Amino acid sequence: MSYITPLVSFAERQVISVKNQIEWIKMAVNLCMAEFASEQEKKGCFAELEEIYNQFTDIEQKSILDIIMREFEVNDAIYVFSVMVQYMEVKAFRKAVMECLIKGEFDGFIGGVLEYQAAVYVKGEYKQRRLFRKKNIGRLEEILAVHYPYIPLETRNKNHIVLVTGQVLKPLHAPSRIIMDLSYALQKYMGYEVILFICPCDRRLPEDLWNRPRCENSEGIFRRNPVGIQVRDIVVRGYQINMHELCEKEYNMMFDIIYAWNPFFVFDFSTINPIVDIIKNFTTLVSMPASIDCPVSEAQILIRVAREREELEKEYEDMLNDDQTQLFVQEKFPILVESNLTNCTRLELGLPEGQFLIAIVGNRLQSEIDEGFVCEMRKVLEKMPNIAFVIIGSEEGIKKYFEDMIFDGHIYYLGYRKDLLDVYGVLDLYLNPRRIGGGFSGGMALLAGIPVVTLPDCDVANNCGEEFIVQNYEDMISTVCRYASEPEFYNTKKECAKLYKEKNTDVQLERFVREMVDGVVNIMNEKGENYVGF
Repeated sequence: MSYITPLVSFAERQVISVKNQIEWIKMAVNLCMAEFASEQEKKGCFAELEEIYNQFTDIEQKSILDIIMREFEVNDAIYVFSVMVQYMEVKAFRKAVMECLIKGEFDGFIGGVLEYQAAVYVKGEYKQRRLFRKKNIGRLEEILAVHYPYIPLETRNKNHIVLVTGQVLKPLHAPSRIIMDLSYALQKYMGYEVILFICPCDRRLPEDLWNRPRCENSEGIFRRNPVGIQVRDIVVRGYQINMHELCEKEYNMMFDIIYAWNPFFVFDFSTINPIVDIIKNFTTLVSMPASIDCPVSEAQILIRVAREREELEKEYEDMLNDDQTQLFVQEKFPILVESNLTNCTRLELGLPEGQFLIAIVGNRLQSEIDEGFVCEMRKVLEKMPNIAFVIIGSEEGIKKYFEDMIFDGHIYYLGYRKDLLDVYGVLDLYLNPRRIGGGFSGGMALLAGIPVVTLPDCDVANNCGEEFIVQNYEDMISTVCRYASEPEFYNTKKECAKLYKEKNTDVQLERFVREMVDGVVNIMNEKGENYVGF
């Protein structure tokens, strides 16, 4: 009998396991479609669902994914997985949603907007994002039928450069600031004539295709009006093409203008819209992201500002096409922001005088602040009750994290601040959650003279330097406590911040742009006509 029981038990477990997988999928779908009293209630339900999922074996987890991929219509699977990647930290769901996107049948414009959702919500998955982009480019090429002969290098106008980006928004929107500074340097210091094209992914998605879809915002004043942006003593001129229903004609006009203007090369900065990659068919396209990642792009030259972990660099290299080259720029891109001279005071901002104030800053805090980071904030307060946190950015979706008693009198909200540099002046420290972005706001904190605490392998770490890097959340807690309790340690780091400010000048901007352009020109000269025909 003792020999039979385990066999019966094993068979029963197999039946129960399959039933449990089906029940889990039913629960997941019901949660995806349910209306909740609050966002916190929804997060709690998905946290329970994730806990159940993690109790399945690897084989059972794979079976759940296989059932959804096999039994659901592609668009339905995309929607379900889009909810899961927003509410659960499961890598398999991120890969699954990308595989479904690649399988789906969309026109190139909807595909581009879905690329934007992936950029916002899907961490990692570089290979899948590149494959999805290739598919979208092919679809756009069919729609637009762009057939220009490739322009030989020797016949191009060496004084012309075209810039393309996805958004130009408010002055403290980091990618907008960077593209303006790049345009300024190319014209002011290097003598190029520049045209800018802004190509946001802002077409509406069907409501049942993606959960809470984001739209790549754009400035309304540039819709159907020429772009003219004053950057100090230079005006950046160009056009914005929104992804409206009749945009095909405007995209073709953009290609006509670029081809006729015959630039030395086209520089793409952080353009998610796959329309930009069609340009590589008739001239050299150079792509640079707004982060330390490798660009998700088919451009011939991919600009990098830092190396990442070895396994991630291997993934990037494996996805390089035969005609693609990575160019690593050694110079740091400076953060150039002037004070508004508002002379902020804590009293005016509604902040207390007697607390050590820590800034947490970002445009996407609702997706960057999570329960894990909030748990570390609680631990800091347990150790150092004189600390308080100042949230700068949208409060949407994050206040629920700070309803615990421990945060009473220790959390303040300032919203979006145009005078961020001046606000930093009355704060004590900048704290960076686990995220890729934040490099611009972190650099601004150093410009204002307050130290930074950040994890490695992110934009803040790359911008601010190793003096401000901690290795993990445990190290982060102890370092924050040292800042709040050891004046000598604090003042030493404050001196490092002053050195950072001395390096962030127009001279540094010119150095960065010259190194980048020289590197691009060297690669074009080395490759010669090897780019032709791609």
